[in-house]
Amino acid sequence: MIFILKRIDGKEDFYTTKKFNTYEEAYDFLEKIIGQTCCSDTDFEKNFYYDITEENK
Repeated sequence: MIFILKRIDGKEDFYTTKKFNTYEEAYDFLEKIIGQTCCSDTDFEKNFYYDITEENK
């Protein structure tokens, strides 16, 4: 199975083009990029949220 990231707002960006071999790989990637912003300095209007889903072929 191949996993991809989907933005919750339906738009695409650099991260939505990435493909992962496992769910855990995608999760670790998200944790790494999202973990770089501390909750206190997060701008919820500018930050995007992602779902990890299986790629539809």
